[in-house]
Amino acid sequence: MRCWLSVVGCSLFVAIVQGQEVHIPLNEGWSFRQVGTEQWYPAQVPGVVQQDLVRNGLIPDPMHNANADSVQWIELKDWEYRRTLQADEAMLKHGHLDLVFKGLDTFAEVYLNDSLLGKADNMFRSWEWPMKALLKPGANELKVIFRSPIVEGAKLREAYGLQLPHDSDPSGVSPYIRKAAYQFGWDFAPRLVTCGIWQEVEVRGWSVASELVVRVDQAWEGSDLKLTLNVDFEAPGFQDLRDAPECEVVAWFDGRRVAKEQLLGWSGADPKLRFSIHLPELWWPAGAGRQALHDIRVELQVKQTAIASWEKRIGFSNVSLDQRAYPTGNPFSFIVNGIPLFLKGCNLVPPTP
Repeated sequence: MRCWLSVVGCSLFVAIVQGQEVHIPLNEGWSFRQVGTEQWYPAQVPGVVQQDLVRNGLIPDPMHNANADSVQWIELKDWEYRRTLQADEAMLKHGHLDLVFKGLDTFAEVYLNDSLLGKADNMFRSWEWPMKALLKPGANELKVIFRSPIVEGAKLREAYGLQLPHDSDPSGVSPYIRKAAYQFGWDFAPRLVTCGIWQEVEVRGWSVASELVVRVDQAWEGSDLKLTLNVDFEAPGFQDLRDAPECEVVAWFDGRRVAKEQLLGWSGADPKLRFSIHLPELWWPAGAGRQALHDIRVELQVKQTAIASWEKRIGFSNVSLDQRAYPTGNPFSFIVNGIPLFLKGCNLVPPTP
């Protein structure tokens, strides 16, 4: 991302503005196999290996009768997914190319042309790695190897040195894995410990600016909400930002501009936008009130034109834990927006569509 003085001319400005992000989906064309075997089979992404095995007639449907008992071997094996990625001129022209997995279940190694891009160990987060240095014109092989969650979980338990409570999981590894707990069997839920590319995959290309990364910090002063937006962005042209009055970071709250910071004389530290909101409509837990959400948008602008942006809908609550000493003992009460609330919830096994 480069900012420049007005004397630099229109052509550069147009190039910056046109250098927006592109998102290229990679959900099609996958195949899979058990590691150590030769035969490849068509795979569906997003999905998990048990679904792919059923589609290819390799196992009975685990949701019928007692079939789940006959497919427990799957959780002990490693599985491999692959597809071909065609890198054409339009893709390669971007200055940056990132491979983005929105969900990997769970212990995975990601390779591009047999070079390791990175490893995953958490089902509940997205993963992304820069890939352009390993990408070649034409056909490229993208490969994901999933390691047995039972084998990997046992390693984590051994490293922890203590067996934690594990409910109905006879393997005892579920407390050590960032993975959906219902998969390990519970009540009427069959034990189906899955692996696979369970969310979408894409290539994200950008030349000028990546998506802004914004961390929202909140603090309460009475009924006023104090917000700090910590803005992070990648800028290969750091030196150009120091003397560029055309560059600024601007924030909106529910459609109203609330803060901006010019980057003239920028030191290289991440910009911080601070502002206060008086009595915003608050977010309440279900059953206690409305779950109000507020729109926050941040833009990096050049000559009042956005070249990168970030936006979220966020709910705000004032939550504290009351452990004050009473004659009868210390409570463990959550105070939400000034009111003590009884917190409750339930466990859910996702129903079959």
